[in-house]
Amino acid sequence: FNTRSGFIAVNPEEILYIRADGNYSELFYSQEKKEVICINIGSIEELLSGNQFFRASRSVILNLSFIHRIERKTRSCELVKEGETVVVEISKDRIHELERFF
Repeated sequence: FNTRSGFIAVNPEEILYIRADGNYSELFYSQEKKEVICINIGSIEELLSGNQFFRASRSVILNLSFIHRIERKTRSCELVKEGETVVVEISKDRIHELERFF
């Protein structure tokens, strides 16, 4: 992926989640470690075809491998990677579709 200063090679299995930031996207490997890349989230979704990733809202793509809990009431998803927990919001219409994976 292109970045502001060059490019990076990414192993999709290491991505915790992806968040849109205008025409850019943030790849989160953990809550603290992220990369900003020069591609919009819709284009990333096309590149990450398969069953490992799920578009949880207009601005978030989740790695299904790290989902620990889905909360309908708060419309959130708890991701756990290497002992670290991150909570990400899910859109109301997508939460039921996400539940079908489990």
